[in-house]
Amino acid sequence: MSRCLPSLSSVVCLVFACNGDGETARAHQDADTTGVVPSPRSGFALTFDGRRETIVLFGGSDSANVRLGDTWEWDGMRWLARDITGPSPRSDAQITFDSRRGIIVLFGGITPDGRVGDTWEYDGTAWKQVAIDGPRARSLGAMAFDPGRGRAVLTGGSGPERERLGDTWEWDGERWHLASDEGPAARGAHAMAYDARMERVVLYGGYDGTSTLSDLWRWDGTAWQPVDGGGAPPRLHLALDYDSRRNRLVAFGGFGESGRVGDTWEWDGGSWRQVGTEGPAERAEHEGVFVPSMGFVIFGGIVGQGMAVSERVKVNDLWVWNGMAWAQLSGGSGSPGRS
Repeated sequence: MSRCLPSLSSVVCLVFACNGDGETARAHQDADTTGVVPSPRSGFALTFDGRRETIVLFGGSDSANVRLGDTWEWDGMRWLARDITGPSPRSDAQITFDSRRGIIVLFGGITPDGRVGDTWEYDGTAWKQVAIDGPRARSLGAMAFDPGRGRAVLTGGSGPERERLGDTWEWDGERWHLASDEGPAARGAHAMAYDARMERVVLYGGYDGTSTLSDLWRWDGTAWQPVDGGGAPPRLHLALDYDSRRNRLVAFGGFGESGRVGDTWEWDGGSWRQVGTEGPAERAEHEGVFVPSMGFVIFGGIVGQGMAVSERVKVNDLWVWNGMAWAQLSGGSGSPGRS
């Protein structure tokens, strides 16, 4: 039976029009595509606040490579700039949503003064710094929340001397605990998500200083175990999250073995499969989150193949993948970086 899914402000019925045979068509344009939107950027922090059904974006690096400290929210129809004080401007921070407490947790990143190791929480009204002790300062790590254990799990990244890290830490809402020094090879620019089917936090890809990785790991709260990825493509700086509606990981874009890519992959617990041949432009240093009423949503990043700072084009477009097709929700401007 064809139906429109329940939605953030009924946005899915705006983004994908349901037709008689259950397929989806490209959206009509009722979502706000002309209003105020975040500036083009890369390396920002993005997560989905399940309590308020809102996508939250913080910081990143703009087209002039200036680090940002702004907070934005997407409510399913439009972007809202939040005029609040929070963490210092930074890029490549680690972020996740603590679904038990209804709080967003942000750790570290790189500021104009270097990498930091502070911990912040955001309740939808205000940011609050909650810890300065814990993991070493880092950027380009990954963090995901384990709802079964009530812990935010942080792994890897790039340390103050740009060394790759391989430690795993957990935040219980009050303090950090070093959980393991063993597991996946030290790396940065990888991605993590909570796989509800396995009831485990999973880690995918990244860069170990020599190679772009394609390995998949799961964390049980005590140790990491490798998972047979079944044909996973090597990736770093990708977007990844778990589609709880269809019970699979969804990954888009990133750096492959020969440059930025624009492909979509899904992992069903046994093997990876490439899906959706049309959609957002090839990109890396973007982010993605799964919104239950919409699908897998990605924002921004660096598009094309320009590698020099002056050639990097950053964008601010917002797209959603519903399992069958991509549709653009907002934005689309971009400009090259400046050295």
